[in-house]
Amino acid sequence: MEKDALHPEVQQFKKYMSARPKLKRMVRERKRTLQQLFEEWYEMGEVIDEEEQEREADEASSWSDKIVETIASLDANKWNGYVAECQSILETIQLILADLVEQGKERRDPFWPSKRRD
Repeated sequence: MEKDALHPEVQQFKKYMSARPKLKRMVRERKRTLQQLFEEWYEMGEVIDEEEQEREADEASSWSDKIVETIASLDANKWNGYVAECQSILETIQLILADLVEQGKERRDPFWPSKRRD
């Protein structure tokens, strides 16, 4: 059968499969058939790798578990300390910026005619 004789969607599916060696391996290992993959691709536009989905779900759940454990282990007094430190740092930055703005107002441009202050 010539390549031109294939239905356009079958040709697209062949291109899709050629770019995905994992799916080819699944067919060779007889985990899924080409027919199953084609039907899923035809209906959804892509094939969902169930093993990869499970692995991603496990990673997401372990990540969220770590966040919950971290938040639970933090002491309220430590949080208050962190917030107080951040607040003092921000206040210091505000003071520095205010000083820089004042210095900028006082500084004159040497290339611009200056106004004499007598």
